[in-house]
Amino acid sequence: MRAAQQVGAPRNERGDTSVSSLLGGIVTDVQTLVRKEIALQSREIQQRIDGAAVSMGQLVAVGCLAVLGAGLVAVGLALAVAQAAGWPAWGGLLAVGGVLAVAGVIGLALYQRAHRRDGQEWHGIRTSSGTR
Repeated sequence: MRAAQQVGAPRNERGDTSVSSLLGGIVTDVQTLVRKEIALQSREIQQRIDGAAVSMGQLVAVGCLAVLGAGLVAVGLALAVAQAAGWPAWGGLLAVGGVLAVAGVIGLALYQRAHRRDGQEWHGIRTSSGTR
């Protein structure tokens, strides 16, 4: 038997497979190969997405713990300030909270100033020469 012959392919009078059936077999093989390659790429992409989702979840968890820890440190600092100044606890909480609020407003203003370019919008707010 010949290596190029297909089982069940139509044959001519000499017993050889026809060119059209060989080309049809090639087309079928290519289609199968492309489908399998697409399925493989899809699985690989899904695995990457799953890995990224797990990493993102871990990052969010660590970020939540960091924010909680910073809050507890701020409360501890506020209580220490109140005790050192002879104030009630709420006075220390108010003082530290006020300082943190002012620092946040100053930080936001500096961030806006550093990232705003003339003629462009910043989060939907028009600058002096920008148009929407």
